[in-house]
Amino acid sequence: MLENYFFDRNGNDQDDSVKREKAVAAVLEIIKVSSNHVPMHVSIDTIKHSVDEAANAIQAALDK
Repeated sequence: MLENYFFDRNGNDQDDSVKREKAVAAVLEIIKVSSNHVPMHVSIDTIKHSVDEAANAIQAALDK
């Protein structure tokens, strides 16, 4: 899910926009998997209100 987060396949530093895209994709995957256990409106509310915060948390954890 977060393959090539820091470096691309050629070993070059990954662009910040690509890192963000990967973090957001990871959050959306987590929401997708967990949405099987909650009503759809809860998943939609989560997407609307939490994706940015969750992506920030993933990036902060990876950048440590």
